[in-house]
Amino acid sequence: HGDRPFMSEETSFPASLFPGLMEAKNPPHRISVLAQQFRLLLGKAEERISIGRAQPAVATDLGIAPDASLLMVDRVVHGLDGRPVEWRIGYCHFADQYYLAQIG
Repeated sequence: HGDRPFMSEETSFPASLFPGLMEAKNPPHRISVLAQQFRLLLGKAEERISIGRAQPAVATDLGIAPDASLLMVDRVVHGLDGRPVEWRIGYCHFADQYYLAQIG
């Protein structure tokens, strides 16, 4: 946000659903675009929000002190068949910002 990062993310995908993804040079960062490329139909998503502490790598990514308080956003997106398609954990340091989720 502005000149300062406010979120660091870790994302995991089942290799069986996304063959060759690891070799892709510039894969899309949105699950909806990625699912379309791999011909997957997305179903529901679940998102959990909690408070945590910045681990050293995340603190470095965000330019904050280790152990600073963070908002943690843990999301699982399922395919239409119910299989997990994406697991993402976002670490957010807002200062004077807020989190907005637009789904759909």
